[in-house]
Amino acid sequence: MKDDVNDGNKQSVPLYCYQCVAGPDLMRVEVEDGVAKRIVSNFDIAEEHPGGGRVCVKAYGLIQKTYNPHRIRQPMKRTNPNKGRNEDPRFVPISWREAFHIVGEKLREIRERGLVNEEGMPRVASTTGGGGTPVQYMGSFPAFMAAWGPIDQSYGAGQGVKCYHSEHLYGELWHRAFTVSPDTPRVNYIINCGNNVESTGGVIGVWRGADARARGVKRVQVEPHLSVTGAVSAEWVPIKPKTDAAFYTRYYIECSSNNPSGPPATYHTLKR
Repeated sequence: MKDDVNDGNKQSVPLYCYQCVAGPDLMRVEVEDGVAKRIVSNFDIAEEHPGGGRVCVKAYGLIQKTYNPHRIRQPMKRTNPNKGRNEDPRFVPISWREAFHIVGEKLREIRERGLVNEEGMPRVASTTGGGGTPVQYMGSFPAFMAAWGPIDQSYGAGQGVKCYHSEHLYGELWHRAFTVSPDTPRVNYIINCGNNVESTGGVIGVWRGADARARGVKRVQVEPHLSVTGAVSAEWVPIKPKTDAAFYTRYYIECSSNNPSGPPATYHTLKR
């Protein structure tokens, strides 16, 4: 991959987009007088990159996000202790020094009481926004956690500054997986419950979906609303919210009951 390309006060800087876990997608940022002006794909590495050096449309919004005047760039403190749907949290900006002091005092109190409680559980819990982010990208935070001692991380990760989608947070609780994806390049039939992969799969996900459709793969999208993925699927099955489990249970019973090589499924076998 070529290094920075300079043209007077203009530069084309090779970077990567890791705005979501579909990355890293490689790109170039055109910079003029120190200000990012434009994001383009990096075709210098098209042969090595599975996405052909392309970036998805979300990457083009990074410049607006970077220079947004309302972007939060310092710690915020909640000043309203009351919580509820109708309560204004009244967040106010504070300095990094004050933020470190608040957190440090809390940690100091916990260390004085003991790192674990009477049941032997850690008194400090941690959840991060980057469930799929390597620890090398997290600065000194992993070293701090290792130096601290026992920390409860059973709540999982995947929601926060990196991704706002609750799929990751609840996926960690339900099946300890940050995300669930079909083996699109190898299967012939896909039943997809709600995963909007055509919008969230990045360049590679959309590319694989297009190749799969070209070779005759049938995808059935099961979800209450017609998403982008549902619109380009072979079939859209509108389903009531929170009925996925009932749908899959019935589907399993039908498949196993019509399988001559095994006993038919019943409620009791499913319960076991």
